[in-house]
Amino acid sequence: MSDITGSYVIPTNPAVTVSIEYESKRQGDKVYFRFKAALAPMTDKSFAYNIKLDITLNTTALLRGGTVKNPEPTKWNEPISVYFPSKTGWYVKNTSNEGAVPCTCRFYSTQTSGSESTSGKTVFVPLLEGTSTERIYFKVKDVWKQAEKIYVRVKDVWKQAEKIYVKVNGIWKEV
Repeated sequence: MSDITGSYVIPTNPAVTVSIEYESKRQGDKVYFRFKAALAPMTDKSFAYNIKLDITLNTTALLRGGTVKNPEPTKWNEPISVYFPSKTGWYVKNTSNEGAVPCTCRFYSTQTSGSESTSGKTVFVPLLEGTSTERIYFKVKDVWKQAEKIYVRVKDVWKQAEKIYVKVNGIWKEV
């Protein structure tokens, strides 16, 4: 499965392009998610209908009928961006899951019964604190994968990394 981040086309008339991004963070067994939906500019055609969004994370409904766009404006020169639950708010999920978990964002309009969905896609659930380097995840072509060994290139020679550090809140920590 691949990550939900990307652009999707809602089969309305005219078609509307929407992109989805997300953030995730962890504090113990609580995982926090925030999503951003953005409609591409529509300057040459008119679209006077709502665009709605449902978000389901690992079979749990986080959002039903969230408004990405109201009937007005009918044309827009800049992307219309909306955060869910808000620009500063977070959805909270209690889970010990780590890595990629299923997430579906379904976009639809009051204009038509057609919709577009990220079905079969995933979001990344951060690792629990104290996780060893055997559980490092990386993203390749929109797919999260667990790293087995990490290699670095030093003076054109590839070597297996002995220690790995990450910067968290401005502080470097060994993982």
